[in-house]
Amino acid sequence: MYRFGNISKKALGVSVAVLFGFLSSCSKPEEPGAAAIVDGTVITSDEVETALTILRARSTAQGQSVDEDSSLRETVLDSLIRQAVMLNAADFFGIAPSRTRVDEELAKIRERFPSEEAFRETLAQQGYTVESLRNELEGNLKISTLIEEKVLSDVVIPEDDIAAFYAENSQFFIIPESATASHILVQVAADASEQSKRDARQKIDRIYADLASGADFAEVAKSRSEGPSGPNGGSLGEFGRGQMVPAFEQVAFSLAVGELSGVVETPFGYHVILVTAKEAGRSQGIDEVRGDITEYLKQSSGEEEIAAYIDGLVQAASIERP
Repeated sequence: MYRFGNISKKALGVSVAVLFGFLSSCSKPEEPGAAAIVDGTVITSDEVETALTILRARSTAQGQSVDEDSSLRETVLDSLIRQAVMLNAADFFGIAPSRTRVDEELAKIRERFPSEEAFRETLAQQGYTVESLRNELEGNLKISTLIEEKVLSDVVIPEDDIAAFYAENSQFFIIPESATASHILVQVAADASEQSKRDARQKIDRIYADLASGADFAEVAKSRSEGPSGPNGGSLGEFGRGQMVPAFEQVAFSLAVGELSGVVETPFGYHVILVTAKEAGRSQGIDEVRGDITEYLKQSSGEEEIAAYIDGLVQAASIERP
């Protein structure tokens, strides 16, 4: 999994990155509550408030605070205006990422989470739905392609610069240890009675006995697991250390591929775990990340050109603030 993306995002700066969340849908000019009109594209007050909400949620999730002064709304609106200008320019030049390309970017984000439930919960905490995130990714791809084609296509990065950057930033090219596992869960509520706990333990013991006798793990999970992963055969996908509760993680990373655990107790209840794949932590070679480094260095070296290009788009646009 690529770990260097956050740096390359920063390189685009405020002028290119979608700073406060994607303008998820363009309103029609006749709709009321316009905060700005950019070449006929209406940015509504509701969209500004949505962007503010996402900004606050992101900041809170990252342990940061937002200075709620009178200029914050104008800063957000300015960002949305610049974004609308860039999206309009991308549309003018016929830049449109394919649905497959957008789906690939969405999948890269999804795979960082141990389950679909964890993915959606994190989105909600940051003010997103799956669809609004998808819209943001599509907009980001439009803007990055616009900048690449109109500003950065002629920028050449020497191989020596790529090698030096790789050597100086080795910490960003480490893929941590990971495991891919499935589990079967018998849930136990935090306030469960002792009898309920005994019943749950007996149930997971019977499940374990069936598995030990050769029952198919995925089929048993589909019919008897009480967790959200049950319908998917108990699959939790790939996860790294620190993503699961400690008791679960300790057992999962100690198992060999194909090995069945005993009964594992966590705050969620009783589990039986099957590890299906493991990846040792490793450093990515320069050939694996050369493209990402080149993109980042292009963006860094072209910051002034990028800013000038976007300023030109803004100056040429018709922008009204009712």
